[in-house]
Amino acid sequence: MKNELLPICFPVFKVESVELSKNPNMLYNSGNAYAIVARWLDGKEKTLNYCSSVYKLIENSLILEPLIPVLESKFKHLDISVGNDWDAQFNVKISPVVPSFSLKSEVIKPAITFTNSYDGKVLAQALGGLVRYMVDEKGVVTKSFASYLQGLSFAYTFKHSNENIYSMLAISGLIDQYVADFKTIETQIETMKAVNVEKPTSNKLEKLIRKLASGTVFPLKEIEETINRIQYESEVFDTDPTLWSIYISMNYILETSESELTMKARMDADRNIYANVCEFFPDQKAKKKKK
Repeated sequence: MKNELLPICFPVFKVESVELSKNPNMLYNSGNAYAIVARWLDGKEKTLNYCSSVYKLIENSLILEPLIPVLESKFKHLDISVGNDWDAQFNVKISPVVPSFSLKSEVIKPAITFTNSYDGKVLAQALGGLVRYMVDEKGVVTKSFASYLQGLSFAYTFKHSNENIYSMLAISGLIDQYVADFKTIETQIETMKAVNVEKPTSNKLEKLIRKLASGTVFPLKEIEETINRIQYESEVFDTDPTLWSIYISMNYILETSESELTMKARMDADRNIYANVCEFFPDQKAKKKKK
């Protein structure tokens, strides 16, 4: 197992709830007759969820151990980022390693996000998307992940079944098609980059951010930070704000926001913001960017 994955591949068990209370006379609702419990090597335990008898536990290691070799066969060396909410909700973002970066540049690569939960709130899935590296004039590298991209994304759900938890053959085929179609999203991004925002005042940017965030849980209290991020990107690349820089800045805020949004809420917001962008840019007249 990769070292980066060890913190989320701790032992997890499904036990009868009465075992936790040590009281055989304790009664539980039928929906809470079992519990999902983490047990660490030092003997400590943590109750992660209560569930019914029909809930089938999928441990992170059961999927990640066979999934990693499949991704290594596609991407060779892997860059792995791990998210963990309360030892109960997880995401693992996996992309090809980029060996070097040039100043004032961006690099866009395919990325697979694995999600799972022990509290039933996040599906066990592999999702297609991208990772975008932005390098400023000082060589500082920041990463933004997009979990949903129109015409490119896929979602493979790992079924909660004792007989067949996953099919690596199926997911391998999906990833092959996803990598082959990656030029689709590159074309979309170039279209978004070609749409400059006229007279990009803070007021105009705020209105556009609110429009793109409509129907999402994007943290509107962080609009000022979003505008600062958009302007920072414009300074790095010496351009006016574009739909791409606005979208990817909103994505960056979702990734880094300290608001109490779950991983699923952030990914859903990213999906809906991107859908709003895709509806927006076909109606705009592409403008020649500054050189």
